[in-house]
Amino acid sequence: MIYIVIHKQRRAKNTPELQTKLQNMKIATDATHHLQNATLCHTQLTSQRNTRLLLDILTPAQAAAFVDWHKKNEVRWKTVMKRRIKSDVASEKRSKGGAKWDM
Repeated sequence: MIYIVIHKQRRAKNTPELQTKLQNMKIATDATHHLQNATLCHTQLTSQRNTRLLLDILTPAQAAAFVDWHKKNEVRWKTVMKRRIKSDVASEKRSKGGAKWDM
């Protein structure tokens, strides 16, 4: 068993393309992580902007009431929004899927 591992290690070291492939995989992984972080940041900023816009429309008393309501119902609100997003995504996929076959 040890012989097999040593043999595979030697073979991997002698593969010139291996290091290039590993570097490319690391670059792709890093890029994916950066895109995930950028998307998360963008989503948070958009949410904050929308909240500010909403609070600018409301009177100070309404804004305070909304903030209190949001704090009390945050978990429920997130659950409802996740369901709605999933529903919207599924609906969009169905409409796009159907469009492929329409002629």
